[in-house]
Amino acid sequence: MDNDLATRRFAINSQAFTMSILCFFILNGIVLSIIAFADLDTGAKQLAVATFSVLGSIGTLLSLDNSVGTFKALTADLSDKTSNFTKNSEKSPWKLYQGFCVIITALAAATHLYALYS
Repeated sequence: MDNDLATRRFAINSQAFTMSILCFFILNGIVLSIIAFADLDTGAKQLAVATFSVLGSIGTLLSLDNSVGTFKALTADLSDKTSNFTKNSEKSPWKLYQGFCVIITALAAATHLYALYS
């Protein structure tokens, strides 16, 4: 792949990854604000917030996982295998990054559910 094209794809994917992280923090802020300040006296209201939290976490996880997978694929497509960027990217622990995304989003959803139902 042309390195200029690869650089543009990395930049676009970096923006998508950053937006996924921003959505994660916005989602968590909304859910925690609802839990802290809303009157969740009925099970239906709790279920609605729990559903929003879990589905939002799943959507965020899918977006983050897609971005990390795209970074991995773009690294493999780079034509200049001698560049420092390519060497560094090829050594990156992509599976560890994906696992970290799973752990963080699962912990956030579990914390929301614990706060809702305890």
